[in-house]
Amino acid sequence: MHMQNLAVVSKDFVSAPSSYNYYGDLELYQISHLPCFWGHKDIKYNNSLLNFSTWNDGNMADFILKEYFKREVTIQTKTVYERIQYAHTDTMDIRINLRIPEMQVRYTPSILQEIKWAWPQYLSIVVIFYWLFNKVKTFVFRRRMFMAWEIIPWKISK
Repeated sequence: MHMQNLAVVSKDFVSAPSSYNYYGDLELYQISHLPCFWGHKDIKYNNSLLNFSTWNDGNMADFILKEYFKREVTIQTKTVYERIQYAHTDTMDIRINLRIPEMQVRYTPSILQEIKWAWPQYLSIVVIFYWLFNKVKTFVFRRRMFMAWEIIPWKISK
């Protein structure tokens, strides 16, 4: 899947700080399962989030967030640690450190992926039933529960 995302870090300050350090994780948030087709790249969300062709007069940040919120797959930030420093300066230093941890992605598998994981299960059941059938067959014919004769054409007695 190819997609462009948006990470939002929002913080309210009581007074003007001189430094803000943010440490967090990016997490995938899904409303529905992703499609999974063989040889197909999903580029449904690989478009710019900063497309303002449909933007009306109003707050641009609210418009971007509203359009991003309509997606079925988004990225959220999870705060791990944040630090604020106060000093008497006219500047503010912002440092944002984001990492991408291991995530679970839910998808709808194709029929080939289902078969790939299902055949070992069915094969093991077939082996067990084949073995069981041979044991029952051997028992029945050795005990002569059915009348049967073995006829070998080249050993015909006269």
